[in-house]
Amino acid sequence: MAHGVKAVKYIGIADIRRITDDDWDKIKVRLQGTVQWDKTNGFTVLGERLRDGAIAYLRSDPDFVVVHEDE
Repeated sequence: MAHGVKAVKYIGIADIRRITDDDWDKIKVRLQGTVQWDKTNGFTVLGERLRDGAIAYLRSDPDFVVVHEDE
């Protein structure tokens, strides 16, 4: 993706935060696939795994921190 995002970190209180492909479809983010933040990945998903629409949504959710490439 060309969004310049290094990673997205989950900072909410849940032990596992999962957004399924169906969840993405409901908010009009197509072809994202299920994404999960948990202890095994340090609650961090690399930006290269996320589509532009997913990044836009995650920026609006206070439970996530978007880390840019230049940070």
